[in-house]
Amino acid sequence: MASFSPATAGQDAIAEIRRAIDALDGAFEKEDNAAIQALLTPEHRAVAKMYAGAADIQRQFQLFPEVSFSLYSPENQAIQLLADGVALATHEIDLKGEFRGQALPQRLYVSAIWVKREGRWLQHFYQETDIGPWPALNPP
Repeated sequence: MASFSPATAGQDAIAEIRRAIDALDGAFEKEDNAAIQALLTPEHRAVAKMYAGAADIQRQFQLFPEVSFSLYSPENQAIQLLADGVALATHEIDLKGEFRGQALPQRLYVSAIWVKREGRWLQHFYQETDIGPWPALNPP
């Protein structure tokens, strides 16, 4: 008979969330809107500069064709369990890309809330924060 300690249960949840994150990243890479939507809550919102605020998934899908990336490199990934069935996933991204001909921020900090519903981890909220160099701190 297997016994589960809170630490083991937490490690299992974190492993499940990592798999969900990898699946969502893969769906975005393939531009598979059905797979993306299957990994998000129906009330999902994303906040990013290109959305000019919080966008629901339909708005995000409308804008995706206008975005192009030549570099998307996540690092320093971390997952914290906040409560039973709720987690915060964070990471930094080195990025090169464009939206409507304008350069995207080159360095982002991403925060995402994941929730467990009907046995599956789904992304509920996603936010990007530009952490690139501030011109005033890096004079020419």
